[in-house]
Amino acid sequence: MREKVIEISGLFKKFENKVVFRDFSMQLYRGETLVIAGKSGMGKSVLLKCISGLMEPDSGSVSIFGKDIFSLKESQMNEIRNRMGFLFQGAALYDSMSVYENLLFTLQRNKFLKNIHAETRITEALESVGLSEAADMMPSELSGGMK
Repeated sequence: MREKVIEISGLFKKFENKVVFRDFSMQLYRGETLVIAGKSGMGKSVLLKCISGLMEPDSGSVSIFGKDIFSLKESQMNEIRNRMGFLFQGAALYDSMSVYENLLFTLQRNKFLKNIHAETRITEALESVGLSEAADMMPSELSGGMK
């Protein structure tokens, strides 16, 4: 049976008179890739904030790895957040570090990932997105898509 990573059920969120989500539901399973695309102001960032627990919906539920995130303690939510990855719109890379060093910097500071073999993890991550050749490149040498 496939592992459900994210399950959103009946999500409703509004700001004043603007309804962002009305009864939005979805599931994402391990190994699947999800792209959230849309015009400005359509709720992409609101959805990501709800998924990461940074914003609570008016109603509905968000479960990550089978846990209702809005019933968790902050420490439990942080454990789940440490299993998530976000790519910021502006790339948010340190311009004085290579791609490899940027990734290593994050891994070295994450207490839940201290015991992993960083070089292997970074190599696998870059391979998974087709950027193996970019490890030694500086952010200024990357195209927008590569960032």
